[in-house]
Amino acid sequence: DMTEVELNAEDVGVPAAAVTAAASNQAPTQTGEDPSSTDAAAPGPAPAPKASSKKVHIPQDHYYNIVNKLVTKLHQAGFMTRAELARWYLDTLSSTSEQQLDKEHTFVRLVTSKLLHEGKILEVETEEGQPKRLFLDPNFNPDATGH
Repeated sequence: DMTEVELNAEDVGVPAAAVTAAASNQAPTQTGEDPSSTDAAAPGPAPAPKASSKKVHIPQDHYYNIVNKLVTKLHQAGFMTRAELARWYLDTLSSTSEQQLDKEHTFVRLVTSKLLHEGKILEVETEEGQPKRLFLDPNFNPDATGH
């Protein structure tokens, strides 16, 4: 089943290069080439409209795998910061290339934001000056995610 879930990268702070790389399954390029040095008439793909660069598509089974891991961890831990949760998720991945880790980091940040947006997890400031902490919504039933 190749059904995909669309994740919105707006307002998440994910760099456009990471979104493009995750969407195209490639690592972000950071070449030192001067873009003005290329031939302006060179054939190539037209730049994508800005709106499409804000969307990342992830296979549905991979999306639910990430959701289930995050929900299970938050249920066990009680609360975590976004950074702690992302770091924990990346640590669960085995034998992954730097390129794949970058892609997975983008995915986990986007999935976390989607869960927040949907109200399945909550983000609360517990102490002044400390990072906000993520909690599972007490009314969220992880068994009812539809997967």
